[in-house]
Amino acid sequence: MTYIVKDRVAISVSFESNVLDLERNFVSLQISSGINMGLPMCRLIVTDETAFFKKEWTISDGNTFTINLGENQDNLKTYGFVIFAFKEGNVNGISSYVIDGYLAFPVYFNKSITEPRTGTSSNVIAKLAEDCGFASNLMTIDTTNDSQIWLPRNRRYNQFISEIAKSGYASDTSCMVVAISSKSEFKYIDLSRIVFDDVNDQQYVFGNNTADSIQIHDAKIVSDTGASNANGGYASMMIQQSSLTDTVNTATKVSLINMADTISSNSTIKNIVDKSKFVIGPIDCGNVHASSYKAKYQNQRIFSMYNNGIKILTPGISPDEITDSCVVKYDTPDATNDVASINMYSGRYIVKSKMIQISGSNVFTKLDLIRNGFNSDVSGVQS
Repeated sequence: MTYIVKDRVAISVSFESNVLDLERNFVSLQISSGINMGLPMCRLIVTDETAFFKKEWTISDGNTFTINLGENQDNLKTYGFVIFAFKEGNVNGISSYVIDGYLAFPVYFNKSITEPRTGTSSNVIAKLAEDCGFASNLMTIDTTNDSQIWLPRNRRYNQFISEIAKSGYASDTSCMVVAISSKSEFKYIDLSRIVFDDVNDQQYVFGNNTADSIQIHDAKIVSDTGASNANGGYASMMIQQSSLTDTVNTATKVSLINMADTISSNSTIKNIVDKSKFVIGPIDCGNVHASSYKAKYQNQRIFSMYNNGIKILTPGISPDEITDSCVVKYDTPDATNDVASINMYSGRYIVKSKMIQISGSNVFTKLDLIRNGFNSDVSGVQS
């Protein structure tokens, strides 16, 4: 019943209490997670030579299923998913199914919320995550300084949490993000405060790996120049207005990534505009915290600075999860045998997204790694 690739992977799948025979029916499995992605997703592709879905269990939206996955049968981890889409096919007279699922937190995925919450974003998000079923011992919540009334406006829990995080503020250098791993770990953290540990961080090597490192089979450098950020709104500005003051002249100017449609301006506004583009911010009626609009700009701006990245393909199932820190040694010489020419890609990274892919006997993990391109650190990892 368990699909096994010796020394690589063992998988079993059960639909509620019914176990699918993967030895005869398995085709492929993909599990994906990422920063600001929402819930981890999976795609399971199976055949149905044993007529399992016709005789033993009927597949439908909203049903749950469990995946037990590990390097071997003695090291299995359990992942629960809820079906949100499936497609039946037929190959040579044998039925096949493509099953898409989300990590089994249906309240987070589907349920709406109408009750306002009061407090800092860290306290409110922690309580919302707990209401959705996330275990407190699997939560990592960084402290923030942004107390206010948070209005859900009948959003779904996942949408409400995402909107709160956009205005999350801990300090003038914070970059707040929400990340949920496939292991059901819920994180609301300041990306800029992630601590690197050269001793314990997993090391990935493109070249000659050691016993405690993981070899990179393939890699793609992903580095943005910042031009797209400039085109997106760094030459524009936002005018913040307050109903708590008597004169419009107290409006403040905040250079901003474009966050709203440009509207016509009156003469008073034109007199304080010194940019080629501008947008009118919401009127502050005293509800939002003091750094609310600044936080929206700051979280986008600092996250966009994590523009130095590398996508790597590794054999087996990587132990790292999203927001984990790691070290990359991209030290394979080029045609001129100049190792230093590509050591610039070595260094400390943060896992932005993770995808486990199993197809036939092929088992690999794709990691999307990022770091702050304006302050990259390559010390201690040169060859």
